[in-house]
Amino acid sequence: MHTTDSRNKLTGWLLLLMAFMTFFFLYNTIYTSTMNYNSEKIHSLFYFTIQTNIMMLFLMVFLSIYILSAERLMKFSVNPNFAATLTTYILITGSIYWAILVPTFYKPGADNTWLFSPSNIWTHTIVPLTGVILLLFVKAVPNKAPVKKKSLLFFIYPVLYSCLGIYLAINGKYMYPMFNPVMLGGWGFVGLSLVVILGIFTGVYYFLLRITANETEGTGYLI
Repeated sequence: MHTTDSRNKLTGWLLLLMAFMTFFFLYNTIYTSTMNYNSEKIHSLFYFTIQTNIMMLFLMVFLSIYILSAERLMKFSVNPNFAATLTTYILITGSIYWAILVPTFYKPGADNTWLFSPSNIWTHTIVPLTGVILLLFVKAVPNKAPVKKKSLLFFIYPVLYSCLGIYLAINGKYMYPMFNPVMLGGWGFVGLSLVVILGIFTGVYYFLLRITANETEGTGYLI
């Protein structure tokens, strides 16, 4: 029992450390980096990367408190649907960055170091991987909330974000290439790309829900 308690406390403190590092990189990106745009462009807080990393930051803090309080506090955070939702968001963040944005903005022979900066590596790789680990942690918790096969709340954020992106694009401000009708060849292709991305969101979400629905027993939280 003592060994298990020590492992749980170690996990809780490691998770708090992860949260602190995430806060550090977010602070650097939002307030001190070149991503802090002027009033004529888009502020970094509008970006999906920043918003989803902020969500994950809160999840890390909530789960660390849950662990360190011996499961007495923040019980709402041990929810498979909640964990699957945030993990989907952050996995899409990492996937879009490496599959679309890096190939789009990478220029051979130019200075591409900003694409592989510590901040970008952390927010687009480390945090998404942490999201998967936290999902598996939630899966292993014995007394968690039941898994709901369908949760329409999952779609609220992606739909609202798509509406925001379209609104900004109408005013000539493009958060990502999928919102740019000039780059894609028209608004029809913008709509098609958003439908495809939402379909990917849905597929990943239900896949992660199936993972959390497969119950496992565990005696410790070390992750």
